[in-house]
Amino acid sequence: MYGADTLRLWAASVEYWRDMSIGPKILEQTSETFRKIRNSARFILGNIGDPDIRAKSGLVPKDQLGLVSLGHVYYALENR
Repeated sequence: MYGADTLRLWAASVEYWRDMSIGPKILEQTSETFRKIRNSARFILGNIGDPDIRAKSGLVPKDQLGLVSLGHVYYALENR
């Protein structure tokens, strides 16, 4: 089964002005892409640097995360 995040990434990556296809293979590919994005983000966040700097940095509010723009970046990279 696939989670809501996988479906959100699929919805952000489809060309909505054309017919949309969805199936087990497409969801599997989207899930793999989401896993790669999540693991890359974990790696980057784990290597930010000094633990004191990480402790001083606060959480970013959800409205500033830019999750929608991430979907647009993913779409642009897929269409290169």
